[in-house]
Parts: sequence; C-alpha cells; structure tokens
Amino acid sequence: MDEVIEKAQDFVLKKRGRDLFFGYEHAEKVRMNALYLSEVLGGNTHIVQLAAVLHDVAFDGKNLASYAIGSANDAKSFLMSLNYPEKETNRVMMIIKKHDSKVWQDNFKPETLEEKIVADAENIERLSPMGIFRHVAVCKSMAYSGKEIIRSVVSQFEADKNNLFFDATKNKVEFDKALLEQFVKRLLEQSKL
Repeated sequence: MDEVIEKAQDFVLKKRGRDLFFGYEHAEKVRMNALYLSEVLGGNTHIVQLAAVLHDVAFDGKNLASYAIGSANDAKSFLMSLNYPEKETNRVMMIIKKHDSKVWQDNFKPETLEEKIVADAENIERLSPMGIFRHVAVCKSMAYSGKEIIRSVVSQFEADKNNLFFDATKNKVEFDKALLEQFVKRLLEQSKL
C-alpha cells in the first residue's frame, strides 16, 4: 500500500475513530472490497482505494442527505494538504459524491469504472450482516419506531441489491444476500407488515 493511502487511513482513524459502524473499520472494509473489484475488473486501484477509505469521512450517522458532499470536501482538503494532484483529487471527490445510491438522480449516477467500483464496494458492505446492523443503528439514532426501522431495512436492502453494477459484485454478495433475503422475509412475517 502506498503512502497516500496510509495517510488517508490515519486521517480517517483520527477523524472517525475505530467505531465499528461509522469509523475506520467500515472504511477499511469498503477499501478491501474496492481493491478486490478493481483487481477483477480493472480500473485505477490507487484511486478506488483512496476514494473508498475517504468515502464516509464526514458521516455522523444522522447527516444522510449531505454526508457524501461533506466527505468529498473533507477529502479534497486532506488531499490538498498533501499536494496531491488536482486532477486525481477531483476524480476522488466525484467517486465519493456518487458512492451512495441514495443521492443518485437521472443525471447523477456512477459513470466511470472507478465510480461504479466504489459504489459496489459500499453495497457489498451494506448487504453484509454488519451492514444491515449498521442501518438499524442509524435508524435508531434517528428515533425511528420499530415498524419504521423494519420498513427502512427492507427498503434499503432491496435498493442495495438492485443497485449493483457488476457480476463480480453480485457473485461476491450472493451468500450474504441469500441469508439476508431469508432474514427480511422472516422479519416481515413476524412483524406482520
């Protein structure tokens, strides 16, 4: 791993801590997913790892509407402090802005290979048991009722599995996805929603 990525990891660790849900540990899992996908699919492994490490640096669990832009701005400031090239900084910022399907619109979706890789890397993590648990924690922090949490989990799960770009990603998440589909089915049956 190169020095810039190591410095980005230190930056995220200092800013977000080791919080299992929202800190360094999550960023590192997304980085490893992005590295795997980049090795399988191509793309610039340095850029995808850097964007993956920094993708949630401004996320606090409550700023769902603005954290991607905040994270991109924090990433820009950090990279500028390292005299990182402007062209690559802008690529990293755009990847971060587009990594979350909740902010996608008709003309604002991942387009480049690297943007799609980081979006899928995030969705791999979201479709894991820890990702579902993290989603529940966010809902709880926003004072959702039990029924609202269940609806949100089901909605997010369906959106994430339908927003995968690559077969390599679909294959990687197939086991967790099958388990979680059963979990969601049982959850809906037991909650009578």
